[in-house]
Amino acid sequence: MCEGRTCAGRRGSWNCGAAVQAEAVRANAAAQKAHADELRDASALVKDAEARLATVEPAPDMSASDRDVAEARRRVADARAMNPMFRVAAAWQRTPVESLSLEQFESVKHWAVVALSVATALTTALAAIISALPERGGKPSKLSLALRRMIAARRKTLRRLKETVRIEYRDRVRILYVPCDPATGKVLDPDAKP
Repeated sequence: MCEGRTCAGRRGSWNCGAAVQAEAVRANAAAQKAHADELRDASALVKDAEARLATVEPAPDMSASDRDVAEARRRVADARAMNPMFRVAAAWQRTPVESLSLEQFESVKHWAVVALSVATALTTALAAIISALPERGGKPSKLSLALRRMIAARRKTLRRLKETVRIEYRDRVRILYVPCDPATGKVLDPDAKP
């Protein structure tokens, strides 16, 4: 550009960049006016927003609700830690009980139900097979009869004691054993005389 340059000719000298400079000045003035208008409109919007913000109630105190939420989460974690099914699921998934997701718990529950149903089916099938086996025939043995008699005798509340008076000699001292009832201390065989 030819800003600030003087041109000379038949008519004299003149500023060569006058038209360009005038156009630049006009464009700058228009840009400054547009910027001032935008600034005025933005200031009006800011004032409106501040006025609306002043009319809004202050934000509620969330500290009590935050404490309640934390307490509820702690109770849920405690309940999960005490629940045996959650502990099994956490052990199976190798994660802590607190970080066990519901999807992991549901998959463990599914496989636990499948395992329980298989175990029940096998147990009932085994019981059916055992109950269908033929009984082993024959008379009871002498040992089993003796054991039954002994168990029946121990179940009786009263038993007759048949003890006799026994005399032993030790070191020239005569020792006399007389059977007595342990509860009352009375002699069981009153006819026994030394």
